[in-house]
Amino acid sequence: MIKKNAFYNNFLGKDFMYIQANDLLQEILNSSISGIMIFKSVRKNDKIIDFEWLLTNISAEKIIGRTHQDLLGKNLLQEMPGNQKNGLFDKYVNVVETGQTMNIEHFYEYEGLNRWFHNVAVKLNDGFIVTFMDITDKKLSEEKLVESEIRFRTAFEKSPIGFALVSLEGKFMEVNESLCRSVGYTPQELTSLTFMDITYPDDLDLDLEYVKQMLAGEISYYQMEKRYIHKNGSIIWSILSGSIIKNSEDEPLYFIAQIQDITKRKNAEEKIQKINKELLQQKIELNSQAAELRQAKEQAETANIAKTQFLANMSHEIRTPMNSILGFAQILQAKIQDKQLKGYLSNITNSGEILLELLNDILDLSKVEAGKLKMTTSTFDMIAVLEEIEDMFYNTLQEKELLFSISIEPNFPKGIVMDRSRFRQILINLVGNAIKFTEKGEIKVFVKRLGYQNEKNTIQFSVSVEDTGIGIPDYKLDSIFESFEQIGDNNSGGVGLGLSISRHLAKLMNGSIEVESRLGKGSTFTLTFEKVEIDKNLVTKQFKKEMESHKFIDFQGSKVLVADDIKTNREFIIEVLKDANTVVFEASDGQEAIEIANREIPDLILMDLKMPVLDGVEATKIIKNQEKIKHIPIIAVTASIHLYRDEQEEIINYFDKLLKKPVKIKVLLETLKEYLIYDEKINPYQETEESGDLDLSLDELSLDIQEKIPKLLFTLETIQNDEWEEIHDSLSFSRIGNFAKKIKQIGKEHNLKFIQKWATSLLNYTSEFDIEEMSKTLNAFPTLIQNMKSLKKRSEEEN
Repeated sequence: MIKKNAFYNNFLGKDFMYIQANDLLQEILNSSISGIMIFKSVRKNDKIIDFEWLLTNISAEKIIGRTHQDLLGKNLLQEMPGNQKNGLFDKYVNVVETGQTMNIEHFYEYEGLNRWFHNVAVKLNDGFIVTFMDITDKKLSEEKLVESEIRFRTAFEKSPIGFALVSLEGKFMEVNESLCRSVGYTPQELTSLTFMDITYPDDLDLDLEYVKQMLAGEISYYQMEKRYIHKNGSIIWSILSGSIIKNSEDEPLYFIAQIQDITKRKNAEEKIQKINKELLQQKIELNSQAAELRQAKEQAETANIAKTQFLANMSHEIRTPMNSILGFAQILQAKIQDKQLKGYLSNITNSGEILLELLNDILDLSKVEAGKLKMTTSTFDMIAVLEEIEDMFYNTLQEKELLFSISIEPNFPKGIVMDRSRFRQILINLVGNAIKFTEKGEIKVFVKRLGYQNEKNTIQFSVSVEDTGIGIPDYKLDSIFESFEQIGDNNSGGVGLGLSISRHLAKLMNGSIEVESRLGKGSTFTLTFEKVEIDKNLVTKQFKKEMESHKFIDFQGSKVLVADDIKTNREFIIEVLKDANTVVFEASDGQEAIEIANREIPDLILMDLKMPVLDGVEATKIIKNQEKIKHIPIIAVTASIHLYRDEQEEIINYFDKLLKKPVKIKVLLETLKEYLIYDEKINPYQETEESGDLDLSLDELSLDIQEKIPKLLFTLETIQNDEWEEIHDSLSFSRIGNFAKKIKQIGKEHNLKFIQKWATSLLNYTSEFDIEEMSKTLNAFPTLIQNMKSLKKRSEEEN
């Protein structure tokens, strides 16, 4: 089923009236602040005589005062004949017949509108789409601007303060009477001089430095005390306020100088300064100290910027190869069936994810210290997050034979509003440390409500992680939250950033972390939050693993250009898209990408940011400025996840979307589906049969076991009703694993090998995270019970 661009397929290949059926299009059009209308041509003897209304959005209805229902199916000149009187109709005909876009401003004085509009019309099959905005206020503003200029001229000439317009070379262009009186020159004399000619020499360098900064765009204005030389040779003190006037292309035109004569005031100040010389000396000393402090602060800020830039560069250099490592590991996971090799690939993937987590920890700490880490709130289910963390550590818990339990206080609200990602990150650090430093025993997580505030709209609560591990010495309890401080010895793994980041994150989320520990007995880390908002509208659901049917994605021959200087990165994307009906072109730098784009006209470009010859940003700017190819969506792909402000602005301005390396296959495909026409089909080779052969014979069972079948059936049916239904819905790996162990033990006690075989298969699929086989095996449990009932019936008939 076509999921994207359905409107364009229907419009270009079918009847225009299919537009009415497209609710999504109508919703998009109605969200626009511009009026939008779509017409098709009405012809007679192949000549356009009118246009029929097909679609009108809400903004257009408000502007013209007519509804979509009133206009649908009617002709333009029938309803709004003014379009022919002011020549718009002929322009629309030209758009349809020549395909040239119409972009005009005009005054529409018919049908009672009497407004200025900005119209843009584009050909659409045998018709056109027109967008228009009311610009009457803009036109009125332009008229007011003329009036403002007149007022400025009056104020300039009559102001009691000196004004001057000065050329970029420093020559006086225009001066007012007040300035002439202050410096003793006539207007004709002054306009023959430059401001340098009448500036006191000691003040000239500073004045020129400010002018230089304005011309360089570093400042837009400045103010200084400045001395001028009167025509009679005396000194004139003034406050000079200078600013620069630029044209629409941000090019400097001239300066405006406002010069206020403060000679009398300065003479009085000089007398006071003589009296207060000692105070002035103290002020100079204080200023000197302040300058030293500023210098020290600037040096610290410079060092911090250098550290941040180093970390950002290291992030890019590490993430670039990790993109290939993790990407190809994903591809091999789907292709290799050997379980041992799958295990090796799983280790590669896990190790890569650990490296990325370490990198993220370092970058997070840097951002926290710089005060640049932002919190993003959303509503989430506390139970879902805790079960997700339990599943994450399932294999490690099984390997170390550790028990894991979650206890949530009854009636604890399900909908919590806070930063889910950061909350989850803190708990992962705490639970991960508990498992790391515990060799036997158990890990317990307790969630408690400490109280409601503000009429139960917010809550105070705590999450405690308790372990039976090695514990922490008393002398380390105060230092374990410091950066690069480890709980255990140097062989315990990690670099000691987790707890430091966790405390910083908790503080940013209006929370805190405390620890209690006994050496050799274990530790308890308690995370407390205050004034956390509750979402009472959240629909509570058990945490479920998403199980998607394997689907083939057909991009219907779309052309994709991959620009990346790393060959393995290009090969990864090619491998992902090779069965998706795409044509992929490769470019190793930005210049090559431009050449291929002009030659092949791809439907989408994946552009790496940092490449030789010409980088991705510059290449994208060039593409977006070329008429032939500027319409192509360009997606930035980068390993630099922490971009500077100017880089972020460039991406927003020139790219359609950003993907961060390492790119996951699912994220890549979902992104392509946003921009390309595609079709999805269920994999015809997908296995659907139930897992395992559950048939058995009475001959396989001893008489003693046959006698116990009724009791065994009762036990299994009770388990099905009490446990299987809930576990089947939750799809929690840890709970399914425990369920399999329980059934396997029942099989052992009754010496029923087929039950043991079924439970062993379920346990293996669970430990391997094979969701598909695990689900099929779990679904077969009722069939196992049904076969037991059949066995019981045959036993009763034979006896």
